[in-house]
Amino acid sequence: MSFVVGFDFGTKNCTIAVAQKGGVDVIANEVSNRLTPSMVSFGEKERYLGEPALTNQLRNIRNTITNIKRFIGKEYKEPQVQEELKHEMFSSSELENGFIGYDVTYAGESTQFSSEAILGMLFTKLKKTTENFVNNPVRDVVISVPVFWNEYQRRAILNAGIIAGLNILRLVNETTATALSYGIYKEFSETEPTNLLFIDVGDAATSVSAVQYKKGQLKVLGNSWNSDIGSRLFDETLVKHFAKEFKAKYKIDVFENKKALIRLRVACEKVKKVLSSNNEAPISIDSLMEDKDVKGMIDRATFEELIQDDVEAITGPIKKLLSDLQMTPEQFHSIEITGGGTRSVSLQKKLVEILGRDLSRTINSEESVCRGAALQCAMLSPVFRVRPFAVNDIASYPITVNFKSVSGVEQKLELFNLKSAVPSPKPLRISFPITKSEGFEVYVNSTYGNVCTVKVDQIPSFTNKSSIKARVWLDIHGLFHIDEVKLVEQIPEEQPAAPAEGSESPAAPAEGAASPNGTPAEPAKAPEEKKVKVQESPIAYTVITKGMTKDELKNAVEEECRMQAADTLAIETSEKRNALESYIYDMRSKLTTSLKPFVTADNADKFMEKLNKAMDWLDSEEGEDQTKSVYAGKLDELTRIGNPIQKRAIDEEEYNDVAQSLKNTASLCKNEALTPGEKYDHITKEEKEKIIKDCDAAVDWIDQLLNKQKSLPKTQPLCFNIADVNSKKSQLESTTKSILGKAKPKPAPATPPPQPNPEEKEIEDQPMKESEQPKDQKMDDVDN
Repeated sequence: MSFVVGFDFGTKNCTIAVAQKGGVDVIANEVSNRLTPSMVSFGEKERYLGEPALTNQLRNIRNTITNIKRFIGKEYKEPQVQEELKHEMFSSSELENGFIGYDVTYAGESTQFSSEAILGMLFTKLKKTTENFVNNPVRDVVISVPVFWNEYQRRAILNAGIIAGLNILRLVNETTATALSYGIYKEFSETEPTNLLFIDVGDAATSVSAVQYKKGQLKVLGNSWNSDIGSRLFDETLVKHFAKEFKAKYKIDVFENKKALIRLRVACEKVKKVLSSNNEAPISIDSLMEDKDVKGMIDRATFEELIQDDVEAITGPIKKLLSDLQMTPEQFHSIEITGGGTRSVSLQKKLVEILGRDLSRTINSEESVCRGAALQCAMLSPVFRVRPFAVNDIASYPITVNFKSVSGVEQKLELFNLKSAVPSPKPLRISFPITKSEGFEVYVNSTYGNVCTVKVDQIPSFTNKSSIKARVWLDIHGLFHIDEVKLVEQIPEEQPAAPAEGSESPAAPAEGAASPNGTPAEPAKAPEEKKVKVQESPIAYTVITKGMTKDELKNAVEEECRMQAADTLAIETSEKRNALESYIYDMRSKLTTSLKPFVTADNADKFMEKLNKAMDWLDSEEGEDQTKSVYAGKLDELTRIGNPIQKRAIDEEEYNDVAQSLKNTASLCKNEALTPGEKYDHITKEEKEKIIKDCDAAVDWIDQLLNKQKSLPKTQPLCFNIADVNSKKSQLESTTKSILGKAKPKPAPATPPPQPNPEEKEIEDQPMKESEQPKDQKMDDVDN
């Protein structure tokens, strides 16, 4: 079965869409939830990914990683990162490459993981959830990313995909994925463009995109965003409001207790959702802090007043995009809003106010991005045929190149701007003139900082006018690439050698002189310009980028494989322990009820004693932490005693029915063999007697066994095997079918009348010659 996958990697939750022959489905996880929490938690023996991480968060705060999307691909010392880390419960530190490292306790040891490794674990969870749905391995996938993500963040996503064993066909911008899922099923004009404005207010960021549609294509006109403003501002505003209220009312400060703060944030998020459709919302948390139950109430008017500044900040990117494009809201066919933050009635009112027109909510705010990602994956996959639909995206940030030689000569060149296509239609050629054989560096910069550095230690010596040439482009992920760095020399071609001294050569005629044949001589030609040959020589260069090295990535892949094996073993060990515990509870109950008639009192007491000892061992420290094989051995030891008892009970319920079924089959087969008439006239008497004999023998055999069984107590096994009875029944059916199922022989065809010989008939039809006529006939003719 052919399928492709799209992941929507969100700040709080992830969604998965699978495109198959029947369409695009958003799938649920192991607890039937279509949203998988973006969390990774570390335990004593295994990791908890997704839903299990959320379940264990309060019990394992220090080792639970949240808000992965906020930190992936960012350097530890960034002021924004340091401000974000103040609100997190886990510990972090700076890695050697300058990025964020997560310090956790895993399997009893202090361990440090990179952001790519943590995200790779989450992708592994999404991959397994998908594989459980499609019952096939998952390889190709398209993953959504915010439109404002820089080079480091996008490369980090690709590395996380490698760690999880995924082949990421494309990193698609979230707003572009939404536009694709909206427009691919609609009909647009070939000539008249249709403009739409998409406003996405997520948990931690706001993105706005203007998209132009024509038949079979979409084109992104422009993007705007604010990476620090989202609906979580509403949550934090509510948290501060209720924290102040509880401090005055209950004399507790939730900011001093991390568990209490987490619970309050979860409750405030629910209050925010309730207020989206109600005028007021209650809040109630049992034993929030210091064994105190807290309650509160807030109405929509108060909420709107609290978030007024937050709403105003969210509208900033919309105003900026309209200004950059020099467009008005009336020029858009529709304004589509999506994202969890757009549920707020206050925000919707503000958007209507600044745009001056109604908003459209035809897009599923939680599933449109993953659906668009799955559709994009289907377009890129060779195994799918999708209706032609071009996705023309643009760069998220401008890129410039600074060329700097050792002697200090510096030049700057702009390569890509916010209108540049992604991926690049064709590579660009950049060139920098040089005057000395010395090393140089090329700094590739963007608005967020350095993209990469191309370093050349030494240029081969040259003697003529030369320059440095390279090829650059943006790939399908929006990443910058540079290669084919070459030294370009302009070398004059050598002139033909002059004639040797003393050799004869015709003298050039003087101007106006006649040629030997009397015609006027042509004027002498001007000397030709020297020809220049262009010679290109490859130069050894090094591209320096921040982030994981190849060796670090390889080690992360190996570590992920090891942890997956440890998780599998931990799960199987837990399942085996639970199986042992369940068996003990089940057998202890049945020995005094349903299984009591099938075991002697002495054996029941001994077995019960073994079961109690096994349970005491499980509850002890020794039985708490054992290997899978130990639990399996304990279970096998008990089942060797309990299985025969259970088999006797099962046989007791079945053997009468099985015996009667054999008798019924024998009766039917015997009656069929004795059926009079033409139906079985072709069956010989001996064959029919064989069927009757076998049926009678089977009935006698089972009657003898039944009579014998009646004399035996239930605590002993059956005197016969039920499987043998079923085998006897099948044998009777097979023998009867093979004999009575023979087809009647076809009747022999009737003997045809003799046909005359064609040659004889031909002779009879011809008149006989006179010499051949009989003599008697001749005499008659004479007499006549």
